[in-house]
Amino acid sequence: MNIKKTKLEELVFDGENARRHSEENKFAVKTSLEKYGQQKPIVINEDKKIIAGNCTAIVANELGWETVDTVTTKLTAEQATAYAIADNRTSELGEWEGDVLRFLVESNEIDLESIGFDASSFDIATGESDWGGEKLPDIDDEASTPTAKIQI
Repeated sequence: MNIKKTKLEELVFDGENARRHSEENKFAVKTSLEKYGQQKPIVINEDKKIIAGNCTAIVANELGWETVDTVTTKLTAEQATAYAIADNRTSELGEWEGDVLRFLVESNEIDLESIGFDASSFDIATGESDWGGEKLPDIDDEASTPTAKIQI
């Protein structure tokens, strides 16, 4: 993978990007970029059209950055479109290990805002919040999830 610096003004936003970025989403990305910097490249095609990383590019521009790290894919247009959708969808399908998440945040004294949470969303992610008067199911309870948890 050949990562290079690319001027933001050279990037082309995908007008057919199927993912919308709420203000909350942009704020979380902004906070992360400010605190940790850019830790993964934006995926672009040879015409510098963004395939993955639109929100990062938007926020970097709002922050006044002139360049971002990019990697150029060799995927065909159809493959790149499918990859862009898969990239967004696969991140949605993951589940939090509530106890592990809470332990990591608390033991490392991580500021919730710096990782895209507020107290309420953190409690929901860790299973500590009531949802509609009913405790969220424990993700270890196979009966409460559509598929069994995979152990690595």
